Amino acid sequence: MRRLLPPALLLLLLLLGVTCTNADLTRLGKLDCKGAKQAGYVGIGMTAIMLSCIGFFIVWKIRWFGQVFTNDEEFLRLFEEVRIPFAITLVLMNMSISIERIPYSMGRTTEIFWFGLIASWGAQVPGVYLLTKHWHNDLHGLYWGMCIGYGVLVILYSFIVWNSDWEYYAKLARERSEMSHPEGAE
Repeated sequence: MRRLLPPALLLLLLLLGVTCTNADLTRLGKLDCKGAKQAGYVGIGMTAIMLSCIGFFIVWKIRWFGQVFTNDEEFLRLFEEVRIPFAITLVLMNMSISIERIPYSMGRTTEIFWFGLIASWGAQVPGVYLLTKHWHNDLHGLYWGMCIGYGVLVILYSFIVWNSDWEYYAKLARERSEMSHPEGAE
């Protein structure tokens, strides 16, 4: 039971944030662009607050989370050494997933694909390579490189959300909704 508590806690808290960011889906389809924008921003804010709390908790109780996977003292010691970049990576990764839901609900899958590709291959992979090759050839270099990639992804996804024409994408969402349910079809 003790091994299941940390993942269950993370899942519960993250589901709350994802639920809030998914509220914009419904509002976009109803042409409520102001409500969709508000729901999206509130969801991102709640997710950021929850992920920050989870990140601090992970830094504080990293050994407890490590014991979900093993009781090996060497592994737990290494896990404690990289607790800060690990927690930041976890927070940024989940933040990118939360922010991604908004342009996804707008039907902006092409931008999501390209920005994900740019962040992965233009920032994360080179970051991990350079940091493990020229700084720390260990988990420090790995996790800080991942932080760079996910940080870039959060910035790129935030750029999409911040600069979106919510009214335009509400109309597109409505059109997509009507296309999936033609008149007379049940």
